[in-house]
Amino acid sequence: MEDLEPLVELEDVIVYEYNSVIGINATDDWTTYVHIEEVVVPMYLDFIDRLEAVSPDTREVRGAHEIYIQASNLQYNAMLKTLSALEFQSYEMMSEANQMLSEARATMRRYVHEMEDLAEKHNIEFEE
Repeated sequence: MEDLEPLVELEDVIVYEYNSVIGINATDDWTTYVHIEEVVVPMYLDFIDRLEAVSPDTREVRGAHEIYIQASNLQYNAMLKTLSALEFQSYEMMSEANQMLSEARATMRRYVHEMEDLAEKHNIEFEE
């Protein structure tokens, strides 16, 4: 899955960009909104397009890859929900976005565990 390495690195950059304007790193809602809308969302759309273009060779790995895609789409939708929460100044929407981010992290852990199990089954090394 060497073709995923640059994508994982890209996702790390995107998550860093998102986190750079959220929570304790937030300066004001407008700055957060603009940064997510103009930087994070376009980068994440590109990431998802590239992620969905990856076609693993085996059925088992394709199944695990679908979990990664699911987690990424959930995280992307959470970022969009964050934009809506900021736009409408809705604590409820922000809470929903945070819940979606939690679900995305849980789904990503499921992907990692699936890949670790496959690596162990086939006696190969898997690095997160």
